[in-house]
Amino acid sequence: MASPDPTDQRIYRWLPFLGALQFDLRGMARSRVVQGWLALTALFALGTMSDAIKRAQTAPDFLGRTFAGYILVWSTVVIVISAGAISTESGVVADSILSRGITRYAYIFSKYISRLFTALFVCAIVLVPLSYFSAVHLSGDVSAKGVTYGLLYVLIHISFLTILGVTFSIWFDRAIVGIAVLWGLCYAFGAICNALDVGFMAPMRLVLNIREALHGNASAKDLWKVCLAFGLPSIVLCAVGTMCFTKRDV
Repeated sequence: MASPDPTDQRIYRWLPFLGALQFDLRGMARSRVVQGWLALTALFALGTMSDAIKRAQTAPDFLGRTFAGYILVWSTVVIVISAGAISTESGVVADSILSRGITRYAYIFSKYISRLFTALFVCAIVLVPLSYFSAVHLSGDVSAKGVTYGLLYVLIHISFLTILGVTFSIWFDRAIVGIAVLWGLCYAFGAICNALDVGFMAPMRLVLNIREALHGNASAKDLWKVCLAFGLPSIVLCAVGTMCFTKRDV
């Protein structure tokens, strides 16, 4: 009798995670919040682009204002789709875990990845084409390096906010509570960063970095500092959130 193929066993271990990830991504694609966010940001981008052409606005100024909107305004939608990732499914989590061959680790990792992918995809699918058309149709020189740096600042901030939101959805049983707490924390985030002497992480400082990068003053040192400042806490949040979820009563 032939022994089982170890390769097949490794693939089988990933199937529950991939199934949960696919299921949640489909849910995000069907979500009215995500669909509305994508449609609204696309229409807003087209409208502001037309207005910028009529007013002869420069590409760096236009992109700086648009990128800033994703940090200061559209982050509210990110809070909604991430802070309700677990708490809105509190009635079905037990059935998903206990009646199917999926571990708690696979379930929570699928939530982190699917919400993170959704938030970054919506931002990139609008901002990347918009950056290209603004460079072509608007006056003022804007380099690919400057756009890349500006886009990275936005995506880093959105990534941290998404991970924080999913972690909050583990800690708070009611989605509305997690959303409210996270929204209040984001509102005071600038003051918190200044109090902790990490003002470079504040939203308005990120907006300033974006504008400087788009005007040709991109700083790799500042970008790496922001990456580390948001990246390391994101890893810690994922670890803490996962441990809390594996021990909580579903």
